[in-house]
Amino acid sequence: MAGTSEWRASDVVEHDLLRDAAAALTAALLGAAQSDDSIARSLRDQAGAVRREVASVDGYDRAAVTATRQRLAARLAELSAAADG
Repeated sequence: MAGTSEWRASDVVEHDLLRDAAAALTAALLGAAQSDDSIARSLRDQAGAVRREVASVDGYDRAAVTATRQRLAARLAELSAAADG
């Protein structure tokens, strides 16, 4: 019989937002890698680092999940600004 999870519904939502942010950032990094050969390797490495970072976050540590999501969102905003300007 399964035990009771320590996750609250809001924790699941925050974790899903983290996964969405990671997917969006990874897509942006890989998209940029296709358009700029001079830094493509660095961008692909960054995409791998995003994946490893998300995998290493303790899902029960709400503050860590939120902080990681915010860091990824900030990096995505930087990439978007660079692409626009």
